[in-house]
Amino acid sequence: MKVSILATTLATILVAPSISAMPIYSDHINSVTGYGALGVSVINTNDQTELVNGGSSVGLNFSHKLESGWDVIGQFEWGVNPVGESKIVFNSDSLVEQLDGDFFYNRIGYVGFKHDKYGTVTFGKQWGAWFDVVKDTDYGAVWDGNAAGVNTFLSDGGINGVGRSEQTIQYRNVYDNLSIALQMQIKKDSFDINENNGNSPFPQMGTRNQQKIVIDNDGRMSEVEYGNTYGVSMRYIINPDFTITAGYNRGEFDVNHVNGGQTSEIDDIYGAGIVYGKWKHVGLYAAANYSQSHYHDTDNIGRILPESEGVEAVVSYLFKNDIRAYVQYDVLNAGTEYQKAYSGDNFLRENVIASLQFQWDPQTLIYLEERFDFSDFNGAHKSAMEPYDDGGIAVGLKYKF
Repeated sequence: MKVSILATTLATILVAPSISAMPIYSDHINSVTGYGALGVSVINTNDQTELVNGGSSVGLNFSHKLESGWDVIGQFEWGVNPVGESKIVFNSDSLVEQLDGDFFYNRIGYVGFKHDKYGTVTFGKQWGAWFDVVKDTDYGAVWDGNAAGVNTFLSDGGINGVGRSEQTIQYRNVYDNLSIALQMQIKKDSFDINENNGNSPFPQMGTRNQQKIVIDNDGRMSEVEYGNTYGVSMRYIINPDFTITAGYNRGEFDVNHVNGGQTSEIDDIYGAGIVYGKWKHVGLYAAANYSQSHYHDTDNIGRILPESEGVEAVVSYLFKNDIRAYVQYDVLNAGTEYQKAYSGDNFLRENVIASLQFQWDPQTLIYLEERFDFSDFNGAHKSAMEPYDDGGIAVGLKYKF
């Protein structure tokens, strides 16, 4: 019976009229609202053209009033793949879809408490504190920026708490113009890894709870033990036009090598950002962020980056006729430490994303977007590295409700 009710509710949301946060149930104590997006794109990249999923999702928000100003809150969000299996992997979400293989796959799921004065405490899979620092450059219609340390390990960043963070306790509050987020992942995972031989553009990875971290150079299996991670972020509104951000995320993992040795490394990332304007307002919008990280992410075939330096920058202008021009620049440089670790191979991811968008109404977006690739992956695995950052062009439609 409960399964039937859930299925009916989801079906209702998927065919709902064009409204935002659709009320499903409400009384003086409880409320349930639904939301989502349906999107499709025709993409040409890697010498292939396919109709693919364009960021479709469906979600539910819950709240229950308690005494003394407290509410119990919760959210579920599922990714939806309405077009079927695609051979093209063009961003982290499409790779997550391939790993999961289901029509629905989990994106967000948490429960917690909220108070207007004391803030919010939530438990579950949720957007990480680090995402608050760099989310202002995440407006591409198709392609991820992928230089700000969010979609780590060729996935959604859940393993080390920077994207859709798994098994996470998070505290948020707002003090006048300052908003803060503190979080901790309560997890202790262990799994085997194997050096990718470079013949495939993507590593053979498990589910989001069993990500493969490639460290060994000898191609043999080793065990990785990944412990808790911690994150903090802040956003400060200087004035209605300017906002600054900053944050830090840290974790630690141990590698038990097959030869009996052990390696321990700190996974951390830190950085700051600046934002001008409001995305939905007519006129100029601009944002940029800078970050440095150590043992935080992998290259395109799954080898870990000993250190990296990333920049993302966006400039956008929304005209009064609801047409938007959008340009994004991203660069992630792994530098000399990467070259030392991998026999002189180079890793420099550098992309420009240009988009022309028409916001037909607040819920309906039509777009033409192109990615230009200027990356430098010179080395033994160049041909395997290039497909993940290949240039491409897409036209698509996204409908939000």
